[in-house]
Amino acid sequence: MPASIHPSAIVEKGAELGNDVAVGAFAYLGARVRIGDGCRVGHHATVEGNTTMGRDCEVSPYAAIGGRTQDLKYEGGDPGLEIGDRNTFREFVTVHTATREGSFTRIGSDNNLLAYVHVAHECTLGNHIIISNNGTLGGHVALADHVTIGGLTAVHQFCRIGRYAMLGGCAKVVQDIPPYMIGDGHPARVRAVNKIGLSRHGFSQE
Repeated sequence: MPASIHPSAIVEKGAELGNDVAVGAFAYLGARVRIGDGCRVGHHATVEGNTTMGRDCEVSPYAAIGGRTQDLKYEGGDPGLEIGDRNTFREFVTVHTATREGSFTRIGSDNNLLAYVHVAHECTLGNHIIISNNGTLGGHVALADHVTIGGLTAVHQFCRIGRYAMLGGCAKVVQDIPPYMIGDGHPARVRAVNKIGLSRHGFSQE
Protein backbone atom coordinates (compact mmCIF):
# COMPACT_ATOMS: atom_id res chain seq x y z
CA MET A 1 0.00 0.00 0.00
CA PRO A 2 1.20 3.56 -0.62
CA ALA A 3 1.92 5.92 2.27
CA SER A 4 -1.05 7.53 4.00
CA ILE A 5 -0.27 11.20 4.74
CA HIS A 6 -2.65 13.51 6.59
CA PRO A 7 -3.38 16.68 4.57
CA SER A 8 -1.96 18.90 7.33
CA ALA A 9 1.36 17.01 7.55
CA ILE A 10 4.48 18.45 5.91
CA VAL A 11 6.64 16.03 3.94
CA GLU A 12 9.57 17.85 2.37
CA LYS A 13 10.60 17.12 -1.19
CA GLY A 14 13.31 14.47 -1.12
CA ALA A 15 11.93 12.45 1.80
CA GLU A 16 11.66 8.73 1.01
CA LEU A 17 8.74 6.78 2.48
CA GLY A 18 8.25 3.04 2.20
CA ASN A 19 5.03 1.15 1.68
CA ASP A 20 2.17 1.43 4.17
CA VAL A 21 3.74 4.35 6.08
CA ALA A 22 1.20 6.47 7.99
CA VAL A 23 1.90 10.14 8.79
CA GLY A 24 -0.44 11.89 11.22
CA ALA A 25 -1.81 15.42 11.43
CA PHE A 26 0.72 18.25 11.61
CA ALA A 27 3.68 15.86 11.54
CA TYR A 28 6.91 16.97 9.83
CA LEU A 29 9.27 14.84 7.74
CA GLY A 30 12.49 16.46 6.54
CA ALA A 31 14.00 16.27 3.08
CA ARG A 32 16.77 13.79 3.94
CA VAL A 33 14.60 11.34 5.85
CA ARG A 34 14.25 7.72 4.71
CA ILE A 35 11.48 5.78 6.44
CA GLY A 36 10.92 2.04 5.99
CA ASP A 37 7.76 0.09 5.31
CA GLY A 38 4.98 0.04 7.87
CA CYS A 39 6.21 2.90 10.07
CA ARG A 40 3.75 5.11 11.94
CA VAL A 41 4.53 8.78 12.58
CA GLY A 42 2.02 10.28 15.01
CA HIS A 43 0.43 13.69 14.96
CA HIS A 44 2.78 16.61 15.66
CA ALA A 45 5.81 14.30 15.54
CA THR A 46 9.05 15.27 13.77
CA VAL A 47 11.53 13.12 11.85
CA GLU A 48 14.29 15.21 10.30
CA GLY A 49 18.02 15.41 9.55
CA ASN A 50 20.08 12.72 7.85
CA THR A 51 17.92 9.98 9.33
CA THR A 52 17.29 6.43 8.16
CA MET A 53 14.54 4.45 9.92
CA GLY A 54 13.84 0.77 9.35
CA ARG A 55 10.55 -1.09 9.17
CA ASP A 56 7.52 -0.99 11.48
CA CYS A 57 8.72 1.75 13.81
CA GLU A 58 6.30 3.89 15.80
CA VAL A 59 6.98 7.60 16.42
CA SER A 60 4.46 8.88 18.95
CA PRO A 61 2.97 12.38 19.08
CA TYR A 62 5.45 15.19 19.80
CA ALA A 63 8.53 12.98 19.53
CA ALA A 64 11.50 14.64 17.77
CA ILE A 65 13.74 12.21 15.91
CA GLY A 66 16.88 13.26 14.02
CA GLY A 67 17.36 16.72 15.48
CA ARG A 68 20.73 18.45 15.41
CA THR A 69 23.24 17.51 18.08
CA GLN A 70 23.48 19.69 21.18
CA ASP A 71 27.25 19.16 21.26
CA LEU A 72 29.00 22.55 21.08
CA LYS A 73 31.72 20.97 18.95
CA TYR A 74 29.30 20.73 16.02
CA GLU A 75 30.79 22.53 13.01
CA GLY A 76 28.21 21.76 10.34
CA GLY A 77 28.11 19.02 7.76
CA ASP A 78 25.64 16.16 7.58
CA PRO A 79 26.18 13.69 10.44
CA GLY A 80 23.41 11.16 10.74
CA LEU A 81 21.10 8.86 12.66
CA GLU A 82 20.52 5.21 11.79
CA ILE A 83 17.53 3.37 13.29
CA GLY A 84 16.66 -0.31 12.87
CA ASP A 85 13.30 -2.07 12.79
CA ARG A 86 10.31 -2.24 15.16
CA ASN A 87 11.39 0.53 17.51
CA THR A 88 8.90 2.50 19.58
CA PHE A 89 9.53 6.15 20.41
CA ARG A 90 6.87 7.36 22.83
CA GLU A 91 5.68 10.90 23.45
CA PHE A 92 8.30 13.68 23.55
CA VAL A 93 11.26 11.34 22.97
CA THR A 94 14.27 13.15 21.46
CA VAL A 95 17.00 11.40 19.48
CA HIS A 96 19.81 13.48 17.99
CA THR A 97 22.13 12.97 15.06
CA ALA A 98 25.89 12.69 15.51
CA THR A 99 28.23 15.68 15.79
CA ARG A 100 30.90 15.14 13.16
CA GLU A 101 30.59 14.60 9.42
CA GLY A 102 30.53 10.89 8.61
CA SER A 103 29.48 9.89 12.14
CA PHE A 104 26.17 8.42 13.25
CA THR A 105 23.99 7.92 16.27
CA ARG A 106 22.82 4.30 15.99
CA ILE A 107 19.78 2.52 17.38
CA GLY A 108 19.25 -1.18 16.74
CA SER A 109 15.92 -3.01 16.58
CA ASP A 110 13.03 -3.91 18.89
CA ASN A 111 13.72 -1.13 21.37
CA ASN A 112 11.13 0.67 23.50
CA LEU A 113 11.91 4.26 24.49
CA LEU A 114 9.22 5.62 26.79
CA ALA A 115 8.04 9.21 27.22
CA TYR A 116 10.61 12.01 27.43
CA VAL A 117 13.64 9.77 26.88
CA HIS A 118 16.66 11.56 25.39
CA VAL A 119 19.35 9.87 23.26
CA ALA A 120 22.27 12.20 22.58
CA HIS A 121 24.83 12.36 19.77
CA GLU A 122 26.92 9.30 18.84
CA CYS A 123 25.09 6.99 21.20
CA THR A 124 24.97 3.33 20.17
CA LEU A 125 22.00 1.24 21.26
CA GLY A 126 21.72 -2.48 20.61
CA ASN A 127 18.49 -4.48 20.46
CA HIS A 128 15.59 -5.23 22.84
CA ILE A 129 16.36 -2.28 25.11
CA ILE A 130 13.79 -0.62 27.39
CA ILE A 131 14.37 2.93 28.65
CA SER A 132 11.68 4.14 31.04
CA ASN A 133 10.25 7.65 31.22
CA ASN A 134 12.74 10.53 31.38
CA GLY A 135 15.78 8.31 30.95
CA THR A 136 18.69 10.39 29.59
CA LEU A 137 21.76 9.22 27.69
CA GLY A 138 24.69 11.60 27.30
CA GLY A 139 26.84 11.60 24.18
CA HIS A 140 28.73 8.46 23.12
CA VAL A 141 26.88 6.17 25.56
CA ALA A 142 26.79 2.52 24.47
CA LEU A 143 23.96 0.18 25.51
CA ALA A 144 24.30 -3.51 24.74
CA ASP A 145 21.37 -5.81 23.97
CA HIS A 146 18.56 -6.32 26.49
CA VAL A 147 19.49 -3.42 28.78
CA THR A 148 16.69 -2.04 30.98
CA ILE A 149 16.90 1.51 32.35
CA GLY A 150 14.59 2.80 35.07
CA GLY A 151 12.77 6.10 34.96
CA LEU A 152 14.58 9.40 35.59
CA THR A 153 17.99 7.75 35.27
CA ALA A 154 20.85 9.70 33.67
CA VAL A 155 23.87 8.03 32.05
CA HIS A 156 27.03 10.12 31.73
CA GLN A 157 28.88 10.55 28.44
CA PHE A 158 31.02 7.62 27.22
CA CYS A 159 29.59 5.12 29.72
CA ARG A 160 29.00 1.55 28.57
CA ILE A 161 26.17 -0.61 29.89
CA GLY A 162 26.59 -4.35 29.38
CA ARG A 163 24.05 -6.81 28.00
CA TYR A 164 21.14 -7.78 30.25
CA ALA A 165 22.13 -5.14 32.80
CA MET A 166 19.49 -3.10 34.62
CA LEU A 167 19.75 0.44 35.96
CA GLY A 168 17.49 1.40 38.85
CA GLY A 169 15.19 4.38 38.68
CA CYS A 170 16.65 7.83 39.42
CA ALA A 171 20.22 6.48 39.25
CA LYS A 172 23.24 8.66 38.41
CA VAL A 173 25.47 6.54 36.18
CA VAL A 174 29.03 7.87 35.81
CA GLN A 175 30.95 4.63 35.19
CA ASP A 176 30.44 1.47 33.15
CA ILE A 177 28.02 -1.17 34.41
CA PRO A 178 29.08 -4.78 33.63
CA PRO A 179 26.80 -7.25 31.85
CA TYR A 180 24.12 -9.10 33.86
CA MET A 181 24.30 -6.71 36.81
CA ILE A 182 22.02 -4.20 38.51
CA GLY A 183 23.39 -0.67 38.89
CA ASP A 184 21.79 1.85 41.22
CA GLY A 185 22.57 4.84 43.43
CA HIS A 186 24.16 8.31 43.40
CA PRO A 187 26.62 7.64 41.88
CA ALA A 188 25.46 4.24 40.67
CA ARG A 189 27.48 1.15 41.50
CA VAL A 190 26.91 -2.55 41.04
CA ARG A 191 24.41 -3.79 43.61
CA ALA A 192 23.65 -7.37 42.59
CA VAL A 193 23.28 -9.81 39.73
CA ASN A 194 20.18 -9.03 37.67
CA LYS A 195 18.69 -12.37 38.75
CA ILE A 196 15.05 -11.63 37.93
CA GLY A 197 15.90 -10.14 34.56
CA LEU A 198 18.07 -13.12 33.62
CA SER A 199 15.37 -15.55 34.71
CA ARG A 200 12.78 -13.74 32.60
CA HIS A 201 15.05 -14.10 29.58
CA GLY A 202 15.43 -17.84 30.02
CA PHE A 203 18.80 -18.11 31.76
CA SER A 204 19.14 -21.22 33.90
CA GLN A 205 19.95 -21.14 37.60
CA GLU A 206 23.43 -22.40 36.79
